[in-house]
Amino acid sequence: MSRDEFEVLYILAMFLIVVKALQKANILQAIAIWFEERSSLILLLVATFLLSMFVTNDVALFVMIPITLALQVDKKDLLIILEAISANAASLLPTSNPQNLYIYWHYNLDFIEFVFTIAPFVIGSFLFVLFIGKTAFIKIKPRKIRVEIKKRYFPYLFFFLFIILAIFKIVSLYLLSIIFFYTLFTDTSLLKIDYMLLIIFYLFFGIADNLSILLYQNLFDSHIAFFTALLLSQIMSNVPTAVLLSNFTNDWQSLLWGVSVGGFGVLWGSLASIIAYRLYIAKYNNAYKFLVKFLFLNFLALLFGIGLFYINQIL
Repeated sequence: MSRDEFEVLYILAMFLIVVKALQKANILQAIAIWFEERSSLILLLVATFLLSMFVTNDVALFVMIPITLALQVDKKDLLIILEAISANAASLLPTSNPQNLYIYWHYNLDFIEFVFTIAPFVIGSFLFVLFIGKTAFIKIKPRKIRVEIKKRYFPYLFFFLFIILAIFKIVSLYLLSIIFFYTLFTDTSLLKIDYMLLIIFYLFFGIADNLSILLYQNLFDSHIAFFTALLLSQIMSNVPTAVLLSNFTNDWQSLLWGVSVGGFGVLWGSLASIIAYRLYIAKYNNAYKFLVKFLFLNFLALLFGIGLFYINQIL
């Protein structure tokens, strides 16, 4: 494993610890409930979108969907599907999801260039979600809920900023070890993060290195790079696709677009989609109907994303 690959795993592990602390502090839940109390579909989707952008789409759905399931709302299945699409659309920042972080770090990108490259996808996809939501006439009746903010986790707000500074290479990456040692001495339960995600990254680092020796084809054409990333995401999800294809193309813009659009479509295109499906099915026993609606809207979003890619290429 190269130094860059180790650094990606290191950042991701520290980031998962910090986000878990913010969840345990009820900070993310408080933000979500504030949006919910405004009894607006748009604000609820905005909450999912913004949380996904800053704390990853997986974490945002773990926060938002249980809240949504407890709402008094018609067409709850459709609302959860739209939240999943919103979460996958919110890929504006390097910290928005694991594949973004990997691409940003692997290609040593400029932050502003990264944001401007994927912004048309993010804006267009979220407008698509809002259009579907408004057309469906979903009505929300808010609950009166209060959560207690646990102040002992406030240092993790500082640690979150610290990680951002490290990603932008303003502070040394290895100073993030402060997060690990602070957690070790204050709350070891926060160390129970998603190690499977880290293992998947590690395994695909090795697979990608081996394939780069066996295969010599480079994905120079932007359309080929885009569609290869999109199609592979439909087969093995967008996170491992980003890791694998980074060895075969320098066209990070098309790769970023491909794995972003590839998060739509099939259920396993993105881990966030699987999370939404499992949380809904755990409460309601209508898996078939939900899956049909989910696939229809997600493939519609995928086709819309392909259209956005071509419009962006032309412009």
